[in-house]
Amino acid sequence: MTVVDQPAEERAFTIVGGEGGESIVIPAVRIRVLTTFTAVWLTIMLAAGHAEFSVVNAADPITSHMILGMVIWSVLLLYGVSVLIWMLSGCETIRVTAGNLYMTRRAFGLTRRWIYHGETIRDLRVESRPWLGTPRGGIFPFFRYSRFGAVRFSYRGGTRDLALGLAETDARAIHDWLKERLPGNEEKPMWKRP
Repeated sequence: MTVVDQPAEERAFTIVGGEGGESIVIPAVRIRVLTTFTAVWLTIMLAAGHAEFSVVNAADPITSHMILGMVIWSVLLLYGVSVLIWMLSGCETIRVTAGNLYMTRRAFGLTRRWIYHGETIRDLRVESRPWLGTPRGGIFPFFRYSRFGAVRFSYRGGTRDLALGLAETDARAIHDWLKERLPGNEEKPMWKRP
């Protein structure tokens, strides 16, 4: 993989070339304070869970409150770990091959890929959200479908998002890059009128 284009101004993404053509690689937003806080929070969660679960004796009956507490603790722990993994090693890759849009999210050896048929993509646009590029716009776990991307489009009756945590200028550059490569980049109406 070779770097094809790294603009002179500081951009949050890189265009790389490989066997399948050009791809846009967007690393996850990494915020030191938030990463440190999440790691400390996970340590406290583990210590609290260990203290809670070590109190349970085999002779004591397990109540519904204990089961509910264990489920809530497990969900919060899993969410915290996934956010930390995403912030430390996550990246999003956008590629157009044979008229189809491929969006891949990778983190810590795990991969999630979405394929969108280019003919059915409508209303490709940049969302102007002032908080993009901040922690709120880029800490979502890689395995969850995001609704906070900077580039949006309509696809088969729903709205899809790309480019987590990017500012509007970077999103505009990705939008233009996609417009050049997707088939039928003219404006397409959402619905056909009779």
